[in-house]
Amino acid sequence: MTSLRKDAKLALLEGVQLFAGFSKKELAAVAKAADQLDYSDGVYLGRQDAAGHEAFVVVSGQVTVRRNGRKVASLRRGDVAGEMALIDGQPRSADLVADGDTSVLVIPRREFSGLLENNAQLSNKLLRTLADRLREADRSLYG
Repeated sequence: MTSLRKDAKLALLEGVQLFAGFSKKELAAVAKAADQLDYSDGVYLGRQDAAGHEAFVVVSGQVTVRRNGRKVASLRRGDVAGEMALIDGQPRSADLVADGDTSVLVIPRREFSGLLENNAQLSNKLLRTLADRLREADRSLYG
C-alpha cells in the first residue's frame, strides 16, 4: 500500500473526531508521532484483554472490532480504534482485526503522552472530546 505524504497524513488527522479542535501545529505533532503500517486480512492489530500501547487511525481498508468474539463495529478511513490506550494503557476492551488489506496510522502512547504533558491546552481539548463521546454513548444506550 502507498504511504501517505506528510500533507495527506495531516489532512486525514484533521477529519478525525478524536482530534477535533486541535490546531494545525498540534495535529502536525500527532502526525509526526504516527507511523503508517499495513496489515493483511485477518491480522490482529490488538487483542482483547492485552495491554494497549497505541491507537490506530484507519487510512484504507477496514478494521473489525470484536468484543467477546462478537462483531460490534466496522471502522473505515478516518475512524480511530484503541484511543483509550493513549490515555491509560489499560488492557484493550476488544479485538481489532484487519478486514481485507488495511493500512493504519499507529499513534504510540509514549509519544502521545509526551505531547499531552507538554501542552495543557491540548490535554483539555482531548478531555472535552472524550467527554462528548462518552455523553453520546450514554444517550445512545439510555436515551
